[in-house]
Amino acid sequence: MKKVSTFFVSMFLIALIAVPLQAQDEMKTLFEGQFNYASRILELAETMPADTYSWRPEEDVRSVGEVYTHIVQANYMMLNSLGISAPEGVDVEAIGSLTEKDEIVEALAESISFVSAAVKDLPAEKLSEQVELFGRTTNGEGVLMFILNHTSEHVGQSIAYARMNNVTPPWSE
Repeated sequence: MKKVSTFFVSMFLIALIAVPLQAQDEMKTLFEGQFNYASRILELAETMPADTYSWRPEEDVRSVGEVYTHIVQANYMMLNSLGISAPEGVDVEAIGSLTEKDEIVEALAESISFVSAAVKDLPAEKLSEQVELFGRTTNGEGVLMFILNHTSEHVGQSIAYARMNNVTPPWSE
């Protein structure tokens, strides 16, 4: 009888561990799908003519290029809150001073690839770990949600910028 109870207690404990791990895998899968969708910003960055990268709708608002470099910097900074440093050779601060379309598009593509790979390799326990992000306490899942929300917000902004410059987003054609 003791062996049977030990077996059932062991199975129960395994189930308690397995369910959260499965949920964390689902979170990473959901993130990947939504991040891939939000990453269409790269298609728009590639489509925008180089001469629009300095355009801004008014004086104290980010330019087209500044929106893209802002996304790049935020991608790296938010992952840093999970203990994931930017790749060697990437100066996150200096990204904000990029002005050339080719450099900005390359930085955006690299940051998107980096985020995708980092989240795919993120240990499951990091998703529930408490971290500090912009002066607030959240967990790893909160950081991933913030990345999605942030990128999606700037997709919308960039679509408006494109249309104001008579550029149709490539997925709308």
